[in-house]
Amino acid sequence: MGDKMKHPTGLFVLSSTEMCERFSYFIILSMLVLYMMDVLHFSAAFSSLLSGIVTGLIYIAQLFGGYLSDRFLGNRKAIILGGTLMAIGQFVFAYSGSLYYTTTNMAEHSTFIFTFPECIFIVAIIIIAIGSGLFKVNISSMVSSLYDPEDKLLDSAFTIYYMAISVGGFLAPLIVNFVVGSGNPSLYQYGFLIAGIYILCGVVGFTLLKDKYLYSYDGKKIGVMPVSKQENINADGQADKSKLTKNEFNHILVIIIMCIFSIIFFACNSQITTSILLFSKTYVNPTIPFTNFTVSPEFYLALNPLFFIILAPLVVRFMDWLEIKNKAPSSITKIGIGFFLMAVAFSILLISLNTFDANLKVNMGWAILFNLILVLAEILMTPILLSLVSQLAPERYISFLMGVWFFTLAIAQILGGVFAGGYPSAAGSVPKFLGLIPVHNLASFMSIYVILSFVCGVIWLLFRKKLMELAEDVLEC
Repeated sequence: MGDKMKHPTGLFVLSSTEMCERFSYFIILSMLVLYMMDVLHFSAAFSSLLSGIVTGLIYIAQLFGGYLSDRFLGNRKAIILGGTLMAIGQFVFAYSGSLYYTTTNMAEHSTFIFTFPECIFIVAIIIIAIGSGLFKVNISSMVSSLYDPEDKLLDSAFTIYYMAISVGGFLAPLIVNFVVGSGNPSLYQYGFLIAGIYILCGVVGFTLLKDKYLYSYDGKKIGVMPVSKQENINADGQADKSKLTKNEFNHILVIIIMCIFSIIFFACNSQITTSILLFSKTYVNPTIPFTNFTVSPEFYLALNPLFFIILAPLVVRFMDWLEIKNKAPSSITKIGIGFFLMAVAFSILLISLNTFDANLKVNMGWAILFNLILVLAEILMTPILLSLVSQLAPERYISFLMGVWFFTLAIAQILGGVFAGGYPSAAGSVPKFLGLIPVHNLASFMSIYVILSFVCGVIWLLFRKKLMELAEDVLEC
C-alpha cells in the first residue's frame, strides 16, 4: 500500500527539468521591463505592453509546439530541441544587452525604431518563443502520463511540479538582484548569459535520465513516439475515432469556462512583473527596516515563488486535515476562493497608498504582505486548474486541450500587458484602463483589480453547483 502512494521518480526528473526552464524564463520576466527601459529606452507604458505581448507569444507558441510534438517529434525530442533553442535565444539576448553602449544617447520612445540592438532583441524573442513552445507543453503533458488517470496522487503531483517551478522562479530574481541590482545597463547581458547556461544544464540532465525513469504507471516508455503514431485502439483493433459522448462534451465545456475565468485571474496576476514592479521601483521604500540594506524591485519577484515553496506543503496538509473532517472544499470551490484572495491582495496595496511617508514611499511590509496573499490565491488556482484539465480532458484530446490551456495563458499575458498600460504616469497624463476607464491615480488603478477579482469570485461560486454537475463523474462534490 505504501509503494502505491509514492510518486514515481520520473516526476522529479520532469520537475527538475522544468525548474531549469522556469529559471531561464523568470530571468527574462525579472529583467524584461527594466531592460527595455534602461537599454532600449522604451517608455514605461510601451515596455509594459510589450512585456505582455512577449510573454503572450511564448504561451501562444505552446499550441504549435504541441502540434509538432503530436504529429512529428514526440515529447522527448521536442523537449531537447526546445531547451536548446531557448539557450540559444538567451545567448542572443546577452549579445543584445552587450550593445547597450550604442544606445546611451537615445531618447525615450514608445515604438520600435529598429536600431540594431532592437533587431537582435526581436530575433532573441522569436527563438525563445519557439523553444519554449516545444519545451513547456510537452513537459506538462508528460506529468499526467506518469499516473493512472484515476490516481488520487495526480493533484499533489502537479503541486510538487509547481513547487519545482517556484524554485526556479525564486532563484531567478535573486540572481538578477545580485548580478544586475546596481541598475548598470552593462550588466543585463550577464543575467541572460546565466539563464542560457542553466537551461542547457536542464537539457543535459533530461537527456541523461529520460530513458531510465520516464515510464507510465503500467511500465511503458512515455514521450518517445508522436501521439499520431500511437492512436487509441478500440476493441475491434481499429483507431478510435468515435464522437464525443455527452459527458465528454460536458467536461470540455467545463474546461472552456475554466479557461475564460483563468484569463482574468492570470492577467491580474501578471501585474507583478509589470505595473506592480514599477510600483515597487517608484513607491516602495527599498530599505529593509532597522537596517541599512536596500533591495532592488526584482527582490519582490523572488518572494512569490519563495512563498509558494513554503506555503504549498502547509496548504496541502491543511486541506488533508479538512478532508479527514469531511470539510475540505472541492476543487471548483478552491478556484472561487482564489479569486477572493486575489481581491484581498490588491486591497492590501490599496490600503498602503494611505501610508506614504515624507518621501512618498510605503513600507516594504505592504509589498511583502501583498505577495503572501497573492501566493495563497495561486496555490488554490494554478496546480488545481492544470490538474482539472488533465482529469477532464478526453484521453484522445488531452494534448490539444493542454495546448488550449497554455493558449489561455497567452491571452492572459497579453491582456495583462494591456491592463498594465493603464498604470498612471508620473508625467500627469491620464491613461485609460482598456482604453475605457480613466485612471487618475494609483488608488483608481488598484481598485480596478480589487473589483474585478471580487466579481469573478462571486460569479464563479454562483455557478459552482452547475459546474460540479457537468463534471460529476470525474470530480467529487
